[in-house]
Amino acid sequence: MATWRQAVELAMSEEEIERLTALSLSRTESASRVSRAAMLLAYRENPSFFAVGRKLDVHHQTVQRCIERAVAKFFEALYEVERVARQTPPDGETCAAYTLRLRQQHSLPVLAAFRTWLDDQAPKVLPESLTGKAIAYARNQWDYLTRYTSDGLAPIDNNVLERDIRPFCTGRKSWLFS
Repeated sequence: MATWRQAVELAMSEEEIERLTALSLSRTESASRVSRAAMLLAYRENPSFFAVGRKLDVHHQTVQRCIERAVAKFFEALYEVERVARQTPPDGETCAAYTLRLRQQHSLPVLAAFRTWLDDQAPKVLPESLTGKAIAYARNQWDYLTRYTSDGLAPIDNNVLERDIRPFCTGRKSWLFS
């Protein structure tokens, strides 16, 4: 059975092959990016081309899951620091000062490692893929992402506010038609 690269080489230029190889790093990029004529030529030369494509989709999903797990580990560590910060502070220290100290000691190194990971992953994914857009967004919004580490009173996320305004946002549409 011919490999995926051998099947594609029959129908595509070297530049197109490299571009398609880069697509394998992102699950969100589909075979529609490859011209229909190139796919038909590859199929004519090797009928198992599309079976190999299905295997590539499994590979895309595996890569995506690995990226999701890596990001989840960083955020689990950040939320673990917040969980510890909600406990009773040591004697003589306010809650805000205790939270700030924990964030400075534990969250900043995790965030630095996350930034390094983002910088390492950015050239490996296509910028127009969903993963590439998410990485670019995190890198572009870095100052806002790390701002909570400079204040012990600032929450790590705005979930409480989002939850509190949800009834008004959903109600606004309902009230329009009542």
